[in-house]
Amino acid sequence: MSLLRTSTLRITRSRATALTTTTARAFSTTQGGKDLMDTTILTESQLAVREAVGDLCKNFPNSYWRERDRTATYPFDFHKALADGGWIGIALPEKNGGSGLGISEASVMLQTITESGAGE
Repeated sequence: MSLLRTSTLRITRSRATALTTTTARAFSTTQGGKDLMDTTILTESQLAVREAVGDLCKNFPNSYWRERDRTATYPFDFHKALADGGWIGIALPEKNGGSGLGISEASVMLQTITESGAGE
């Protein structure tokens, strides 16, 4: 391994350690009520996805996710709610049964789910 690559790995690891130890925080909007994503850069369709998925996530409070973690069980109810709302196929073309939205909308959806407490 080259000296430059070794040095880069050390720097990257030390930065990751520093970030982990100094900026650790909960990624849930339910703790403090603040959005973590800068929504000023989102398109209208991305904002609509964020709002609709956020509304769906309100039906699954932190206690739901704690119970899934405690019992090591899959969140079937949450998955069903996503499927019923048409969110599972968000980036699939409409001709294939999806919503026909893009990867950016899918990313916004996943970020919103994570902020709701599902990703803690």
